[in-house]
This record gives sequence, C-alpha cells and structure tokens, in this order.
Amino acid sequence: MSDNIHAEVVDAIVKAWTALDPSALQGLSEVTREEKEAADALILEVKVYEVFQDAGLKVAGMSWPEVFDRLDDSHIARLRELYPAIPQGGRAEFDRRFGRPDL
Repeated sequence: MSDNIHAEVVDAIVKAWTALDPSALQGLSEVTREEKEAADALILEVKVYEVFQDAGLKVAGMSWPEVFDRLDDSHIARLRELYPAIPQGGRAEFDRRFGRPDL
C-alpha cells in the first residue's frame, strides 16, 4: 500500500462496516482520503461477492459466462449498481450481455 494508506486502518474501517461495529475504529487518530477510498473499494467488492453467494454460486473455477448464465434479474440489477467493483473479466461479460451501465 502507498505511504498514505495503512493496511491496519483500511482493515479497521472494513471491519467496522461489515461487522456493524464502530468500536473497531477506536484508536484511529486520523483516516486519510486514500484509506477511506481503499476501504470503500473493498466493501464494494464484498458486496459483489455477496450477490454471487445470494445466487448460490461458488464462482471460483467458473467462467464469467457461466456465472452470468446462473444469475436472475434481481442479481443483475444489484450488480448494475455495483458495476465498478465487478472484476474486470466480469465487467466485460456484463457489458457484452447488458451493455455498460451509465454511472
């Protein structure tokens, strides 16, 4: 991580959000913009994989076409909202099938 991003700070932010535990932020003196952005990106990635889990998918070892073949309209709608956090290969498949969403 860069000099402006400390992994322990990013981890604390993600833990506070995912566990709904604001006490995880205690002891942090200052959070940089870069640390907040890194934590936000990780949280969005977690949300993408929650969509896959909700669909009952274990995406490891699956091709992106296979993943999208198994998603229903509600999952696609959620992924549209999370588009920037979809891994690059998944974004390419999303674009091919549904078009690139306006962000």
